[in-house]
Amino acid sequence: MRQFPKILAIVMLLVFVDLVFGHAVAPVTGWFNDDLFFILHEKSSETHDVYEYGLKRKFQTREKFGPLHYQIYTNSLGFRDSGTHQIELAAQRTRWLFIGDSFTYGAGIPNYGDSFVARIDKQLPCVEALNAGVSSYSPANYYAKVRYFLETEHLKVDRVVVFVDMPDPIDELKRRVDAAGKVARAGAIAKSGSSNATPASVLAPRASGKLDPPSSSAENTSFRQWLRDHSLSVRLAYEVKDWILPPVKLERDFDLDIHRAKGMWPMDGDDGLRRRAKTGLARAGQSMDRLATFLQARGVPLVLAVYPWPHQIVSGEENSIQVRFWHDWSERHGVKFINLFPAFLSSPSPQDIIRRYFIAGDVHWNEAGHAYVAETFLRLLAKIEPALCTIPKSG
Repeated sequence: MRQFPKILAIVMLLVFVDLVFGHAVAPVTGWFNDDLFFILHEKSSETHDVYEYGLKRKFQTREKFGPLHYQIYTNSLGFRDSGTHQIELAAQRTRWLFIGDSFTYGAGIPNYGDSFVARIDKQLPCVEALNAGVSSYSPANYYAKVRYFLETEHLKVDRVVVFVDMPDPIDELKRRVDAAGKVARAGAIAKSGSSNATPASVLAPRASGKLDPPSSSAENTSFRQWLRDHSLSVRLAYEVKDWILPPVKLERDFDLDIHRAKGMWPMDGDDGLRRRAKTGLARAGQSMDRLATFLQARGVPLVLAVYPWPHQIVSGEENSIQVRFWHDWSERHGVKFINLFPAFLSSPSPQDIIRRYFIAGDVHWNEAGHAYVAETFLRLLAKIEPALCTIPKSG
C-alpha cells in the first residue's frame, strides 16, 4: 500500500502527458490518417483550366473515405467508371451525361456498379449513362464542364442530367464563371481575368469522408469519443485499427450537427448563413441559366433532380427552399424536374430511412440508397416520358 501514492502519481502523470501530447499532435495524427494515404496512393484528381478540377483520364488508384479505402477507375474522358474504358465521342446508343457532386460521383461506394448512375446504365438497355460528377462540384462546374466536353471535346450526348445538391449554394459562393466560360475561385477573375490564377492548393478535394465535428450528441460526447479526440494513445490505437480492420457498421440516430452549415442552411436560425446561402442560390441559378441556354442551342434536353440530406429528412422539410427554387427555375426554362424529396420523407420514421439509405454517421447514400435513387429517378422520369426503355422481363 505504501507504493500506491507513487503508482497513482505516475499514472496521473502519464495520463496528463498523454492528453497534452494528444492535443499538441492532433494535426500529425490527421496527417497520418489522410495525407500519408495520398503519399502512398496517387490522387485521382487534377486541376483543369476550364472547369477548375476533375479526374485524371484512364487512371486507377485507391480512394479513401473515412476508414474505407478502395480501388477506383476513370475512363478515357476522366469520368468515374468500372474500369479504364475507352469512351468513343460518338455513341452507339442513346447517351445520357450525368453530373453532380460527391453524391453523383458515388463517394463512399467502393464498387462503381453500385452507384445510381451505373445502375441506371444497367437498367436502361437503350441508354449509355456517363458519370461526370466529382466531389464538391457546384453549378459553375456543371456548366463549364458540360460545355467543355460538348463544345471542345465534341462529345455527343442526347441528354444532360444534373443532380443539384443541398450545399451547392454554399459552394457556389466560392466560384465565378468568367466571360470565356471558365471557372475561377471568387476574386480570381477580378484580379487576373483568367481561371489560371486559381491556386492549385485549394482545388481537387480528396474524398476523405471526414465529417465536420458534431457539437452536441450523446454519441459524440461519450467518454469513449472524448478519449479518442483528446488522448494520443487512444487516437493512435483507433487509427491503426481503422487501417487494419474493416470498419464497424454504426447503428445510431443521425446528428443534425454533422455538416450543419451545409445541411441546415434552408432552416437554420443563423440569419447570416441564410443570407449567404440565398446569395449563393441566386448565383447557382445564373450558372444553370448558362447551362440551359447552351444546351437548348444544341438541342440537348436537360433534366434537373433535387434530393434531401438527412437534415431535411429528420426535420420533415419536404417543401424546402431548395425544392421551390429549382422547381420554379425548371418551369421557366422548360426543364424536366425530378423531386426526390417525397420519396425520402414518406416514412413515419425518419431515422429508419436514414439508417437504411445513408452511410452511418455521414450524409452520403450507401449502396441501398443509390439503388433507391436509381429506382425512384427512373420511376418519376417514366411518368413524364412513358416511352423509356426498360429491362426485358426474364424467363
